[in-house]
Amino acid sequence: MAEITDQVIEFYNELFERIFFKPFVEKLAERRRRDAVRFQILEAAGAASQSLERFIVSQRLTASQVNCVLSGLQAMSSHLSIEHIANPNVLPEEVVNDLLNLPACSPVVIAVTTAQQQAVFRVALHSVVQALMQIGPVMAEWQNIGFPSTFELSRRVVAPERDQCPVGRTRQGRVRSRRRTLRATVSRLLVPALLPR
Repeated sequence: MAEITDQVIEFYNELFERIFFKPFVEKLAERRRRDAVRFQILEAAGAASQSLERFIVSQRLTASQVNCVLSGLQAMSSHLSIEHIANPNVLPEEVVNDLLNLPACSPVVIAVTTAQQQAVFRVALHSVVQALMQIGPVMAEWQNIGFPSTFELSRRVVAPERDQCPVGRTRQGRVRSRRRTLRATVSRLLVPALLPR
């Protein structure tokens, strides 16, 4: 299990850095600011990795099957950019279908089919794309406003409705509302709809 955890976290760290950090590193001239942004991105990657890790563990895959799925995900995700995932009007299923139909991705599809992991791979790919599309619009917003130090990525992704609480509500009502929002968002982020129940 620890080996799977390491592999999944490494995959997500590389993916999030490539999509959300490296394209914008030139805009972050100050080292401390750059490190703070990178830290928040890696924190989001760690949270997103939990869903895929739980899914892989629940499928009881062998080490070679895990390697096959993760290497396929890595190859597929190399075709993604923030432009693909920052549009809130596009569904994750559309992005997954586009990736699976890319001619450059056909070797991955063949390898996964040979390993008889098509269903597992498709659900894993959907999980990855869904996590990216949760964070993509928030990252685009953060980039558009110049990566201010007061911006907290995790708060924007996990509890986007927090700041929308009416002023007249009691403190206890706001806390209950935040908890409900947090539970709903965590469920969306960490438990993909396609997981078997």
